[in-house]
Amino acid sequence: MNKIKILLIGIILSLSASVKAEVLEIYTWKANEGELQKMIDAFMEAKAIHESEGDVVVSIEQTDMGGTGEYQYTMRWDNLLQWGAYKDQIGNSQKWQKFWTKWSRNPAGKLVATVSGGSLDNSKAEDYRDLYVWSAYEWKANPGRVPEMLQRMATSKSIIEKTGARVTIYSEGGGGSGNYHFVMFYDSWTDMAESFQNLASNEEWQSFNTTNDPTISTLISTNTGQKIN
Repeated sequence: MNKIKILLIGIILSLSASVKAEVLEIYTWKANEGELQKMIDAFMEAKAIHESEGDVVVSIEQTDMGGTGEYQYTMRWDNLLQWGAYKDQIGNSQKWQKFWTKWSRNPAGKLVATVSGGSLDNSKAEDYRDLYVWSAYEWKANPGRVPEMLQRMATSKSIIEKTGARVTIYSEGGGGSGNYHFVMFYDSWTDMAESFQNLASNEEWQSFNTTNDPTISTLISTNTGQKIN
């Protein structure tokens, strides 16, 4: 399975420091020709079942620039223990088993990527219930340079959030390549544009960029998109 340009994400689940971090699973789908609405309807039905069966927040997301028409079905939990309890619970759900049996017989789309992971910040699943748009940057640290890259990400987060964004830094887990994602969230595309405009004239940001060291990390991909439900 080829890894595509997707929003996120995640965490190395074995790290003890990650126990209290937001945990995610992202399933990226591409609709069959002429069956987009059928696929979205199935996502909506799945979301209703998932959220009724336990503590999880589900987002249906449409990729924009940087993608090729994919949709993401993103599941979020507040921490690793909540994730584990939910996985046990949903595995025994008759409603979910009935839905999946029906859907898998004649799917309207193809699963093209999966990734798990989590936040390196204090984000919680509840932070993503409302509609949002995002701009994401996937980075790969050069050998031995992870601490430096994360420090620069933390400084960038501090500056960018002053311009109106909400920033979360993610580390990939299962299904990923060990990369990190710097994701900026906004209430709307207009808010994103205003934030970018503010950043362009921000003296602190300009000064910070003069200290950039391109040997620390490599930009792998960029991506934008929006939550549609």
